[in-house]
This record gives sequence, structure tokens and C-alpha cells, in this order.
Amino acid sequence: MGKVGNPNWVNGVSGNPKGRPKKENSINERIRKFFDETEKDEDTDKRCKRIDLLIKELWKCGKKGDFQALRYLTDRLGGRPTEKVEVSGDEDRPIGIVFLPQRLTPDEWMNEQGNRESMDSTTETEDSA
Repeated sequence: MGKVGNPNWVNGVSGNPKGRPKKENSINERIRKFFDETEKDEDTDKRCKRIDLLIKELWKCGKKGDFQALRYLTDRLGGRPTEKVEVSGDEDRPIGIVFLPQRLTPDEWMNEQGNRESMDSTTETEDSA
């Protein structure tokens, strides 16, 4: 049996002597670098990190009544509070969980399911005929 593998490979010599190429900066890394840089604060004439200036602006907006800005800030403090969901049903029957697509409201989804069931029942009657 002959030698297995690429005949151009040489034992003990790397096929990639420079190693894996460096990964390009992702958008998240670039945004982090941007916010880590400093900039002059127009209110105090001091240099601050851009992230601190952003937080300050969000706070100003919140004080003026922008509740989305305040919610954004408070959500970042400890994360959004977890929601407790209580599910009950018959002990003998398993509980089904349905994940709704975001593009449909629950009522729209229920209407669509009702249409599917009526279509299924018409195909069953056609098949049995």
C-alpha cells in the first residue's frame, strides 16, 4: 500500500508558517474602540470617554421625559427583570408550548390555525370520497 495524503506535503514543515490570519475587527469591536476613545465634553470642557458622554446624553433625554432613554439606561444596570410565568393544566396531560412568529399577533395566528384546520378537514373528506 502506498503513502496516504498529499504527496507535496513534507514531514515536519508547516503548510501555514505564518499561522492563522488575523481576524478582521468585527463591528462590535469597532464600536467598543470608538466608545473607548476620548472626546471633549461641551458642558465641562474636560475630555471624557465617548461612552460616558453617551450615558450623560441618555440621562439628559430621560430628565426631559424620554422614558425610552431611561428604560435603556436602567435595563443596562442589571438587565431587564425576569418575568414569572405560571403554567397550569391537567396533571395527566402534557402542556403544549407554541412559539408565535413575531410578525403575527396571537389573534392573527389563531385565525390562521383555524383556517388550516378547516383546510385539513376538507382534504380529509375529499380523500375519503
